[in-house]
Amino acid sequence: MGNMVSKRYYVYNKKPKGCKIPSYMVPRCPVCGGEMAMNLRSDQYFVEDAHWHEQDERFGEFLTENMNKKIVLLEMGVGFNTPMIIRFPFEKLVREHKNISLIRLNLNEAVVPESFGDRAIGINADISKVLWDISRQGQSISMAQTLGREVGRYEPSIKRGIEENDA
Repeated sequence: MGNMVSKRYYVYNKKPKGCKIPSYMVPRCPVCGGEMAMNLRSDQYFVEDAHWHEQDERFGEFLTENMNKKIVLLEMGVGFNTPMIIRFPFEKLVREHKNISLIRLNLNEAVVPESFGDRAIGINADISKVLWDISRQGQSISMAQTLGREVGRYEPSIKRGIEENDA
């Protein structure tokens, strides 16, 4: 499926026609042939299957096994479409456990509760750019040092999040 989408994307990008997507490029369900949509919790068709529940259980086990250690929750691209799935539970974990911190990466919704103080940071920027900037700093520098010292355009502002163009 991935190669098929990549090839179609490449072909389409070579010859754009008025920003319209040809119908042959719309993904189809292999079972019923209907148009496929993004996996969003917008109706009764959200994929909350056995795999989803297995991953939820594994996360719970991870927390239980590591609750006596420092934990950093890295939240990427989670907005307010379904905040009860990741966003609010992550905030609850930070609120209730002093050993848990939160890094929230989101282009438009990176604000973190001010009450979390220095245990949370919201980065309002393109995720791929932020991850690339962090990765190029090397393994020996902590994320906090990277964000504060080397990547100046992500200067922390807990109250409003971090604006990419505040450089």
